[in-house]
Amino acid sequence: MASGDISKKLLAEVRTFADEVSAAFWTDDEIYQALTDAQREYASKVLTIYKGKIQINPSESMPEVLRVLIGTSGTTLADGISVFTAPTDFLYDIALKYNHLDTLNLKPCFKREIDGNYYFKQANSLLQADTTKEYYYLIIGNSFILETPVNHAGGGGYFLTYLKTTTDITTSIDPILPPFAFPAFVQYAFGDILNKDSRVQESMGYYSKFQSMVEYK
Repeated sequence: MASGDISKKLLAEVRTFADEVSAAFWTDDEIYQALTDAQREYASKVLTIYKGKIQINPSESMPEVLRVLIGTSGTTLADGISVFTAPTDFLYDIALKYNHLDTLNLKPCFKREIDGNYYFKQANSLLQADTTKEYYYLIIGNSFILETPVNHAGGGGYFLTYLKTTTDITTSIDPILPPFAFPAFVQYAFGDILNKDSRVQESMGYYSKFQSMVEYK
């Protein structure tokens, strides 16, 4: 199967719903964008459920639909550095290893929720982090703040395991999520393109169907 064949099949299914075999009122690009939005929304909903579950049970297994989005990134950080930026496709942090004293012996870096006194604490030597463990904060966006800056002339290092954002669905790029999610994509995409035809109530109905089809597995 060539790259893009699955995307073209999904395009055709949406067009069947729309009773429009080829581009006329709705362009292919509009439908592919709707499918892209559907995939992104599917991943987002499953991630929200997963984050809720690991708050209760930290050992909760990551669902299959998210495992395909796992990515890694790591590099060295110069002496004195305490901030790094995640990759542009960053969605959610799974695990971070870091060492402020060298680049080889990385150890688990624990996440803290940032608070309003963060910078005050960093300026007060009595309140700074316990350097026997490494901690980090994740600012809204993709900036990581390490509580303990690199403190070694040769630099420190980190290794980030994270979930990536879903890729766009195009005529040459197939969905990245597993096939069991595809029927939900079609429901969402058709509901989405109905808005162009001012069929708001119908659109909401198909979006509701999409929501009921999102599977946590």
